Amino acid sequence: MSEVPNYPDVLGYITGGPRLDYGVLQAAASVQPNPAKAGTPIDVTVVLQNATDAALEVLVVLNVPERDLTGLKGSFVTKVQRLVIGMQPCEVGVLRLPLLTQPGTAPGLYRLSMQVTAKPTGKAARIRQPEGGGDFYMGGMNRQAQQKIEALRGLRFSAGHAAKRGLFGSAAPLLETHVTLQPGGLGKILDRQGDYQSLWLRRDLKEDPRVLLERHREALLTQVLPSLDRTRLLEPLTKRTQAVFKQAGYELRPIEASLIARVMVRVLEYACVGELSYGRKFTPRPEYEVASLLEKHAPTPARPNLHWLDDLLALLEDDERAARFISRFIPEKCYDGLLRDAFFYSLGEVEEALGLSFGDREELEKIADEWMAKLDLASMTFADVYLPLVLAGAAIFDDVLLPDENVKELLGQLENLHEERADEHNEANAALFDMLRDICDKAVRKYGLATP
Repeated sequence: MSEVPNYPDVLGYITGGPRLDYGVLQAAASVQPNPAKAGTPIDVTVVLQNATDAALEVLVVLNVPERDLTGLKGSFVTKVQRLVIGMQPCEVGVLRLPLLTQPGTAPGLYRLSMQVTAKPTGKAARIRQPEGGGDFYMGGMNRQAQQKIEALRGLRFSAGHAAKRGLFGSAAPLLETHVTLQPGGLGKILDRQGDYQSLWLRRDLKEDPRVLLERHREALLTQVLPSLDRTRLLEPLTKRTQAVFKQAGYELRPIEASLIARVMVRVLEYACVGELSYGRKFTPRPEYEVASLLEKHAPTPARPNLHWLDDLLALLEDDERAARFISRFIPEKCYDGLLRDAFFYSLGEVEEALGLSFGDREELEKIADEWMAKLDLASMTFADVYLPLVLAGAAIFDDVLLPDENVKELLGQLENLHEERADEHNEANAALFDMLRDICDKAVRKYGLATP
């Protein structure tokens, strides 16, 4: 008998428990602000979670008190009382219904209720259990989605009293929430419509990478990590880098592509420690290590925040045979994640070299988002490419050498960049040219070389 799927319980993660189960749908409601002042707009927020693998047609009808606590009619005004929503299979979303109270509404506690009906548009099978679902991995969501979900977690949710029913039973209890009204002042105009936003779709289904690390431990140890070596990866990553930046509107010199690829290789080689590091010595960087997480008797630490590893684990989850062809799949399928990791690494190198601070992790994530967006929009400039990637690559190039490479030749190519990029020199990026010169001069002194 096949195992019944149990998709992540995003609703439970948001509400902390309250839910009303409608068989094909689960819901919970909140009100904000709460307490609220009479005469001001109020939002009724409803989190909806599709419990099936079918699309749903959902109807939500908001019921407000006909009278206030003194018996006055018309104290509650709704802009939208009925809203029909089409939900995708497995989807989780948030509905907001605005309402307004009159300035003279009597203070006190008021009950708001919603009639919720949901019908599948085709054959439906349950993918979330009545009491919830599986563990939700927040780290698999993009930053914008995480912010929306975290904002919702700050609200206080309630549900109602469920009735007994079958999977697709017709009983439909009311979804309830309450609001406390305080004395208000002048009234405001309700100028907002109800709206629905998706929070989670089936394509967002990602397991906690710590689970995937354990599941693919053997493939990672015996096939992936031993393949993370510069002799296998530097050339394909250099070629891929040239192609990506050309498409992004900034054609790289071969040495520039090589420098960026060396930073990427550095990040990958940090994943290996001990005998997997081919006898090379590395400064300990636990945030990049993977091998230590796979030791049989190792505790379960927080996994490294590595985008290339997330991409690779997804590949292995689809087909573990990908582990045999790492030198092909990492440049092809994990490039964007690895480039982002290299960007973070490079920021750290530049911060340390220049005594700068670009901010905390959240601020660095924002910088990375903006940089990746420029790459997608083909709007890269000299400054975007050099700070931090090329400069970081220039600073560590001699730490990522192939056996047959000549340091003097590479250093000569580095110094030639000043002339090759001279037409892009301006007041705004002059400091970057100076930094490149300083890096070259340090390398010359280090090796006692006289470059052409």
